[in-house]
Amino acid sequence: MRSLTKVSTEGAEPVTAAELRAHVRAGSDQDTLLGTLIPRARMQAEQLCRRAIVDQTMRLTLDYFPACIELPWGASEVDSVTYVDTDGNTQTLSSSIYRFDADSGRLTPSYGNVWPDIQPVTGAVKVTYGAG
Repeated sequence: MRSLTKVSTEGAEPVTAAELRAHVRAGSDQDTLLGTLIPRARMQAEQLCRRAIVDQTMRLTLDYFPACIELPWGASEVDSVTYVDTDGNTQTLSSSIYRFDADSGRLTPSYGNVWPDIQPVTGAVKVTYGAG
């Protein structure tokens, strides 16, 4: 099982209300309405494209370590990989243990390493990463 959660959105919207107003030739009294439409349109475009348009922090939660972890939505960097060890404690995996390929958005064990053993519990592995 896997789930994806948006932790936060850090980036500014791709256009401002003033830019949109000029494009659609609306009056300045429409800025409030246009300001609410911009994030809605961006979020809909992100859903359709399955890619983050503005900088966001995402968290992928898995029940186990697959051979290759594919990070969706245009992952650009890995912030942390945590897992529940066999004793039930949450551990943070050292970045020297894994390799992140930004071109493909894939996370694999680095050469000579393997994923650690985990406790077989729901949501045992969490990858927090930047996208956008």
